[in-house]
Amino acid sequence: MHSKYIIRDGLAPSAAVWTGSANFTTDAWSIQDNNIVILESQDIAGNYETDFAELWEAERIAGTGKNNYGDTEIDDVDVDVDFAPGDGPAMDLDIANQISTAKKEIMLASMVISSGAVLGALVDAIERSVKVSGVYDGPEMNQVIKDLERSTCGTGQAKIAQWNVIKNNLVDKHSTSYHEDGPHDFMHNKVLVVDQQVVVTGSFNFSPNAIHNAENIITLYDEAIACQYEQYIEGLISKHR
Repeated sequence: MHSKYIIRDGLAPSAAVWTGSANFTTDAWSIQDNNIVILESQDIAGNYETDFAELWEAERIAGTGKNNYGDTEIDDVDVDVDFAPGDGPAMDLDIANQISTAKKEIMLASMVISSGAVLGALVDAIERSVKVSGVYDGPEMNQVIKDLERSTCGTGQAKIAQWNVIKNNLVDKHSTSYHEDGPHDFMHNKVLVVDQQVVVTGSFNFSPNAIHNAENIITLYDEAIACQYEQYIEGLISKHR
């Protein structure tokens, strides 16, 4: 169960959803890098109500989030939302497809990047001279690489080779390696900005594990919002370089 959202008055005209990458913990508010989005929309709240009801009634994750996709317009901004695990594979491919549409620039802030589709799309973007920049969590990604090195299938080495191409364009946050007692000061964002036009964010890590979790993802099609996220990521790059 990896989603982080709150629905307010989901069946009323005043309905809104609060969501993003931040867990409801002290560390999330104080020492992690996170972002949140507030969506004031009865339609979008309805999609989240459906997801919540499935989780509540099933008392398990499997089978939830299927076909809960929604799209609407909020204050002239086109917004899409979707949910895993039901649509998890489609969400993973959608992130890769957004990267594949980039013509000039990709910016990202992500805890880890280990999805095969996302890694491949980023390498392709770099090879066609799209500017790629951003920040990731160093210790967490180092653990991913160690796991890939132990992998007995060929995909592990292929992903490492792709990562070696991508990481030269990114900055790593030197967070504290995970320990049960903390501090948990991770780069915890899961956000992608494409061509100063599209923002993808939410709880969905850019990893193969994410497709099996209870997750939610938001896509915002708006230049002004994209510029805000770019400024935020630029600040993270400067901070952690």
